[in-house]
Amino acid sequence: MGEYDGHGGAGGITARYDDMLAVADRLDLSADVLREAGGEVRAVAFSPHLAEALVVAADKVAVVEGSLALATIAPGGADWEGVELEAFAKVVREGVELYRATDELLAELEEDLWTAAGFVAGPALLGSLLLNPLGTGITGYLLYENLDDHPWLLDALTTMAPGLLQGSALALLGPLAVLLGTDGRWPTGDYEDAIIGLQALAARFGLLRDDVPFAFDRGPEGHAYDLTGDRFIEQLLLLERDQAYRTVVLGDGTEVQVPRVHILPVQRDGQTAYVVQIPGTQVWDPVADPANRYDLTSNVTLMTQQERAIITEAVAQAMRDAGLSSAHPVMLMGHSQGGIIAAAIASDPALQREFGIDSVLTAGSPIGRFPIPDDVAVLAIEHAEDAVPKLDAADNPDRPNWTTIVRDLPDSAFDGQQSPIAEAHGLDDYAETGAGAQRPGTLPPDLQASVDQWLEDSAAFVPSAGVTDPALVFEVAPGHP
Repeated sequence: MGEYDGHGGAGGITARYDDMLAVADRLDLSADVLREAGGEVRAVAFSPHLAEALVVAADKVAVVEGSLALATIAPGGADWEGVELEAFAKVVREGVELYRATDELLAELEEDLWTAAGFVAGPALLGSLLLNPLGTGITGYLLYENLDDHPWLLDALTTMAPGLLQGSALALLGPLAVLLGTDGRWPTGDYEDAIIGLQALAARFGLLRDDVPFAFDRGPEGHAYDLTGDRFIEQLLLLERDQAYRTVVLGDGTEVQVPRVHILPVQRDGQTAYVVQIPGTQVWDPVADPANRYDLTSNVTLMTQQERAIITEAVAQAMRDAGLSSAHPVMLMGHSQGGIIAAAIASDPALQREFGIDSVLTAGSPIGRFPIPDDVAVLAIEHAEDAVPKLDAADNPDRPNWTTIVRDLPDSAFDGQQSPIAEAHGLDDYAETGAGAQRPGTLPPDLQASVDQWLEDSAAFVPSAGVTDPALVFEVAPGHP
């Protein structure tokens, strides 16, 4: 079955930090109540009745005033306890801030160290290729074929990638050429600048240019699909597998895969919500394909987060053409690049205002650097052996609204028919992981609490009747932009 791990969500560390801050707020409130009570008790000491009693029973008045002091300003009194509670609340808040700052500092330090390691490893790898190409090639092949047994190595390679690219470029082209070729972006330790620099350098050679128009048209009539609460995640991922592309045979007998955006209308408690299914990468050619922009170029543009990618706008236009607006609850979901597009739309302030985006579901997608708002419920599913979700060289954030499931695939998942990385990235395995996430007793308790909260937050997308309305399908005419 494979081991499940994860972080974030209602059972994550940040949620616990928030719980600690809530406790600090309650301590402050209790301190205010105690001080107010202490003030009322102290007022008795200045009562005119007590002053009159002082003339006839001074000894008894002294006892009363002593008792009042004990009940207020003495240790254990209301004022004393109020000050202690307030001081403790301050310690809790400062502790949370210290924990958060430490987490951020360690994450930044780790990223900087891996990037620096990449700068060193890049030229070393080039030198090895030049001096011993056969041995280096065999070693690389063996590593690639055994990455499923060593996920830590996959983590290291993907985290070093920005430094590897820059170090290699510096060794091949020299500092001045790299600086000019990347529009001054390289060398850098910043991930976004590294990707922007890569795109600028590639564009010098006519590659990774995101300037080819692309749009979806209304496709054939869609079908209704089963969608139930107990298999919600698995069913969505299976639909993504089966409906993201349509095989079309051209006049010359050539078969092509046509990408499709599937929009599922869901009726729940008298309200219509929509699940937008977005396909993943199909074309790995670094030259943009006008007939299918689910390609490497769109991936790179998406990861820069500098401007709205053409493919993102194409999906957003399909949503407009389907009649979606801010009045409708919307879930965005996708596998691989489809998940990146979902995260990009959810992070785009203008598109946030235009559509009622409430939930995001991704599988095998590198989305950790996207600033998805706190009011959007996110469930990101990853496999430890899958390189693709690691390509952003960052862990997904640990936030109350963002849950990440990481499954370590069992050996039985690798049947030898595909490479380990391709197998780990496949939707069959991701659908199985989604099924396990809703199988009682599969997840660790904290992670189960987080997934349960995401399911509760996404309940509007589970049709009351267990079946969606017919899907609204948008696709590209095969062979034409």
